Amino acid sequence: MLKPKLKKLLTAQTFFLIFFVVLGGFLRLFNITKNGLWYDETFSAVMIRNPLAEIIEKGASDVHPPFYYFLLKLWTMIVGESELALRGLSALFGVLLIIAVYFLVKNLFNRKIALISSFLITIAPFFIQYSQEVRMYTLGAFLAVMSTFYLWKALHNNQAQLNLYYWVGYVVFTILAIYTHYFLIFTVIAQIAGVLLGLIVLPKKKRANLLKKWWHFGLSILFTAVFYLPWLPILLKQSNQVREDFWIPVVSLFSVLRTFFVITVGSIETKTFLINTIPLVLIVAIVIVLFKKFKQKPTEKSAFILILSYLFVPIIIGILVSLYRSVFLDRYFIFAGVAVFIILGLFVNQIKNSKMLIGGIIIISIIAVLLASTNILGLDAPKKSMRELSTKLEEKHRSNEKIIHSSSFTFIPLKYYNESKEDVIVTDEIHHYSGNALIEKNDIIEDLKGYLGKTEHFWIIDTVDFGDPPLPKVSSQFKQKEIYQFGNESLIYYERK
Repeated sequence: MLKPKLKKLLTAQTFFLIFFVVLGGFLRLFNITKNGLWYDETFSAVMIRNPLAEIIEKGASDVHPPFYYFLLKLWTMIVGESELALRGLSALFGVLLIIAVYFLVKNLFNRKIALISSFLITIAPFFIQYSQEVRMYTLGAFLAVMSTFYLWKALHNNQAQLNLYYWVGYVVFTILAIYTHYFLIFTVIAQIAGVLLGLIVLPKKKRANLLKKWWHFGLSILFTAVFYLPWLPILLKQSNQVREDFWIPVVSLFSVLRTFFVITVGSIETKTFLINTIPLVLIVAIVIVLFKKFKQKPTEKSAFILILSYLFVPIIIGILVSLYRSVFLDRYFIFAGVAVFIILGLFVNQIKNSKMLIGGIIIISIIAVLLASTNILGLDAPKKSMRELSTKLEEKHRSNEKIIHSSSFTFIPLKYYNESKEDVIVTDEIHHYSGNALIEKNDIIEDLKGYLGKTEHFWIIDTVDFGDPPLPKVSSQFKQKEIYQFGNESLIYYERK
């Protein structure tokens, strides 16, 4: 009895998927701790040192919902707070995303397209990069794909006994998604739009059957909204903060093109307009070709419309919102970006010649490795950062010496790397997007001269990153004795003349 079931499980597709998972794990863990944590990552690491209730309270001054922080706190209670442990959670969800994409695409189209799409996600530089950051992006991408998987299963399932299971799965993953990142609300809107538009291309009988399930869909959205109500006041508060002041540059045609470029080929620095245009032009051309291919396959065409909505609706909403206050940032569209690789998987599937198909996959793999080999896989020189600065400070600092920051963007990283040090920030204002959620009143000083008093020696940590905050004005009674440079950060030692 077990042999037929085991044989069914041990198919070629299963072995390929296992290989992709192993490869994906390797690519995401390779050199994962080569460079130290940057500001956003240390914000996550310091935030989770608070109790859960305080994470919610402090999170009100942040710009993100709390689920990722809750999960990261639970994770670190098991595996610790090292760089590897912290980044390991994102790597885990980066790998789980590969599996989730396979099952979503298998249900939308077929196994072959599912394997191609999951392979493309496995080697995609953009997804490797964010699998190595202590942020919520791979978690959000995974939850969005699982939400869409359960939605499709719920709408197209013909087994009445499984209906409740699929709708509950949809509600659970959708709630967790929108508690992970606000842009995943755009994904929910994309799901609604995609399903509605997909109805148009379906035969009358199939459309009528799906319309019978719309009250289930509406009820699921209502349940999701009800579970989100407790967070709504904080969402409104954060929205007001962003509306009043935020750091993201004004949205432009170039930033939109750049987003498609980064999603497709990774965070390669190029400001050439034409080069940044290529991915979007290719995607649009592929979409036109594929629409013709699905002419005689209404169910697959409906699935394709859902994928197009999944990609383009969040980006369109992001553009519209950004006309009022810019929130358009390439990494915020990583959730929608999954659809790019499903579209590419559909296109690659059109290659019927097996030799051409294998050759195409090899070429794509080589290109992906080359694109990822420096800034993603860490084959370039290590970047000196706050990790190295903290090590130097630990080596040189004496117990009576004060430590002063020119910016919160170095203050919070040092809190992660060296929590025991007593340090302050010289500033007259901390913006909500520069870490004020984790900064107390006694962490800030405005009168440097009064704070130093009769101090004989002290340290200043400065950065030219994040808008290049001004170096604190030091009295002429002091002189710079030593300067240590760590990338964009400087460690400066002063002593009284």
